Amino acid sequence: MNIMLIGKNKFDSGKTSVARILTQIFKSLGLEIIPFKPHSGFNYWYNYNFLEYYFKFGDFYSKDILTLLKDAKFSYKINPLILNPVHRVLGPTKKLFNETFFDEIFLIRFTNLNKPNFIPKSKYYINQNHIGIQEIIEKIKKLYIPEQIKFINSMSEVEELYVNNFSISVESCFSYLNSNFENIIVECFNDAAYPFLNIENYIDYVGLVTPGKLYILNSEKYFKKCDLMANINSKLLLTSSKIIEQSLIIAEFDIYPVNDWNKFLKHQILNKYSTLKKFILKNT
Repeated sequence: MNIMLIGKNKFDSGKTSVARILTQIFKSLGLEIIPFKPHSGFNYWYNYNFLEYYFKFGDFYSKDILTLLKDAKFSYKINPLILNPVHRVLGPTKKLFNETFFDEIFLIRFTNLNKPNFIPKSKYYINQNHIGIQEIIEKIKKLYIPEQIKFINSMSEVEELYVNNFSISVESCFSYLNSNFENIIVECFNDAAYPFLNIENYIDYVGLVTPGKLYILNSEKYFKKCDLMANINSKLLLTSSKIIEQSLIIAEFDIYPVNDWNKFLKHQILNKYSTLKKFILKNT
C-alpha cells in the first residue's frame, strides 16, 4: 500500500505525526513501511540542536525522515538522502530592510540515483550572498568538497535549478523505493497537493491531514481533480485547498495527541486506532 499524505494547512497539519502513527500500525501488523519526503527544508537557526548530528552524518536532510527512520527500526541501513532527495537549508538574514526569501536560502541539495548501481549522487548549490551565522556557514561548507558545490546569486537561478533537477532527483529515488518496498508513505511538502509528476500511477490512497483528523480520499478522483485544476507544468504548484472537497472522502479517523512517543505502545494502537488498523489490514 502506498499512501500519500497531504496537509490542509500550510504548516502544522500533523502529517509527520500521522506518518508515525501509520508506521506503528504497519509494524503491529508485521509489515514494513518506508517514509519518503520528496521535498523539505529547515532553518538552521531554529534547529540548532540538530546541527551537531548533521555535521556528524556529513549532510543535511529532513529531521522528520530521521524521526520516521528511528520509528521504523529497519534491520538494514538505507541512505536517508534517498528518502529525502530535495532539501534546502535556510538561515536568518542580517538584512533589516528589503529582505527577500532568497536572502534566507543558504544551501539546496538535489540527490538522484543512477542505474545500474543506484548509488546516490548529490549536487549542492550555495547562495554566496547569504549573510547568516558565519561560524555555522563555514562549518557547513567544510562538509562538501569544492567539486560538489556550485554557487547561486538570484531567485531566478533557484527557479531554474528546480526546473532542471527536481523531477530527475525525486523520480529516480522514488522509482528505486517503489521497486524495493511494498509499502511507502509519501509526505508532501507543506500544503502541496501534487508532489511530483506521475505520482498518480503509484498511490493507492491519499490521506488528508488536519489537526486531529485523517481523511482518506479516493485517489482516482483526487488525481482527476488535479488534472482538471492544472496542466502538467503547473501541477507541482497546486495546493490542497484547490483540490479537496467532500465528495472525495471515503473514510475518516480521529487523530489523538501524543505527549511521549517513547511510550506510544501497541496497546494504544489497539485502543485508539483499531478502526484505522482494520482499514489498513483490509486494504493492504
